[in-house]
Amino acid sequence: MVIKIINGSIAELKTYFKLSVPVQMQLISMGLNQYVPSAHKEYYSSFHKKQKNKEFYCIRNNNEMIGGFCISAKPSEWWVNQSTNAVYLSNLLICQNYQGQNIGKAILDNVIKLAKASDKQFIRLDCFSESHWLCNFYENYGFKFIKKVKQHINYYGNLYEYKID
Repeated sequence: MVIKIINGSIAELKTYFKLSVPVQMQLISMGLNQYVPSAHKEYYSSFHKKQKNKEFYCIRNNNEMIGGFCISAKPSEWWVNQSTNAVYLSNLLICQNYQGQNIGKAILDNVIKLAKASDKQFIRLDCFSESHWLCNFYENYGFKFIKKVKQHINYYGNLYEYKID
């Protein structure tokens, strides 16, 4: 497997949308109320803005697109009153056939390189608090739990931060 991470094109963004739907269905089948914004058309315009701003990245295995994510210097509303010397990782998605193959770790390794190149001190993210396997993944990688926040009605997220050495 040869993983490559690059800024995503419009065509790759459309593929990312298609990959998102089965991942959303997978989470529902696991009994999780986790929301995958890229699986829902009402969020497409915000992803188009991210792609235009070069904040959308696609993950490829050889010529096949297998996922994507976004990185922004702009904090989400959940990270108010924090220092701004950080990048914000969001919408990380890996298609089902490639989950469990250490691709998530490779992505985080790459995000660290991108953050270092921008002289950032932290990588920040939020994830669905009831997704224990995902929370464990970030914690095992070295992300520090900051706090739990109410993001929507009956929907809580955990804020995580990784300090870049």
